[in-house]
Amino acid sequence: MTENADRYDPLRDSTDRFEPLPDHIDYSIPGDLVMIYPGDTRPKIVVRTRREKADWIPVPEHPSENTVGRMPTAIEYGGHFWEIIRIQPHGSSIEYHLAPWREGEIHRRVISYSRKAEMSRQLNQADYARFVSRVRRLRLLYPLIGLLPNGAQVALAERWGIDPGAATLWSCAFEALVAVYFIFFGFVVAAIGAFVTPDSAAHYVPERLLGLPGSFWTAIAPLLLLEAIVRWRLLATRGRFHGNCLLEFIWKILP
Repeated sequence: MTENADRYDPLRDSTDRFEPLPDHIDYSIPGDLVMIYPGDTRPKIVVRTRREKADWIPVPEHPSENTVGRMPTAIEYGGHFWEIIRIQPHGSSIEYHLAPWREGEIHRRVISYSRKAEMSRQLNQADYARFVSRVRRLRLLYPLIGLLPNGAQVALAERWGIDPGAATLWSCAFEALVAVYFIFFGFVVAAIGAFVTPDSAAHYVPERLLGLPGSFWTAIAPLLLLEAIVRWRLLATRGRFHGNCLLEFIWKILP
């Protein structure tokens, strides 16, 4: 919706009272205020927003300025193409000053600027934010995800965006920590306690873990530590990530 400019518009602050008022204000784009100044010779548009538009690249101030890697953006608005001639702060907002695209110049980077385009862009940004939030929450499960077979980790990476390398590294640390715990309390403390206080290690080694007796975990603890070291070495030297050997074996034999 485009409306006539209102000098009492609540979005205008006291610093604007000496500035010329636009002939029209477009309120249709969520979060943006588009002020249109027709002008006598060359019209101008000022877009005021609180969200920085990182992909809006202005034309260089000097024609000889190197623009490699930062091609100026052509803004398609109202059926015409506009160039960004200036970007400046305005209180807590940012103003983008647009002028008609110069004739003869090629549109190398074009961004459509309209209510529909901005709504779609904001929805995509919201989806990306949810994706990033989900990935961050999954990082808490990396010590367990890294124990999964290689194929399962690849599938999770494709679907949920996890980092298999980081997951494997965290799982190696977790596996080594568990192994050291059972080695220390199951062997070292138990051996010392045999001469001092019988069953001194029984207070620290759980009776059952994941349905298996604590004595079983104590017995395989050296193997778990060795496996964690081997998996870490494969990741560090060859960039190959593997899960727990038993889970890898089950994964391979399953149809």
